[in-house]
Amino acid sequence: MKKFPLSLLFVAACLCLPRLLFASDTLTVSAKADRVIVFKKERRLILMHGTEALREYKVALGGEPLGRKVQEGDHKTPEGHYTLDRRNPHSRFYRSIHISYPDAAHVQRAKGRGLAAGGDIMIHGLPPVYA
Repeated sequence: MKKFPLSLLFVAACLCLPRLLFASDTLTVSAKADRVIVFKKERRLILMHGTEALREYKVALGGEPLGRKVQEGDHKTPEGHYTLDRRNPHSRFYRSIHISYPDAAHVQRAKGRGLAAGGDIMIHGLPPVYA
């Protein structure tokens, strides 16, 4: 499966510059996102192209998204830089895209505590009944 050259940045703080909120009029319709930023506290996702915001979405996160993800089932949203590495064409959700969590450091940290790091974390839209 082809890897997508997008990076994923989960941000716990809600420091938001006005420039991140609105797309510039200079972007063309064909501009593609090269980065995804998630503001966990605000439950907001922004698709970026360079320093310009392309689109902004409200997002649903786990029941306890704030803070660092430590183990499988903690309902935390991972923080850090990740690659959107594959799509799930058989998902019941719209455009289901997998993120490359956990990395080796997450696995080692969880293993050191006798825990599983978790994984199979996806970014996706709603199922067709809600879309």
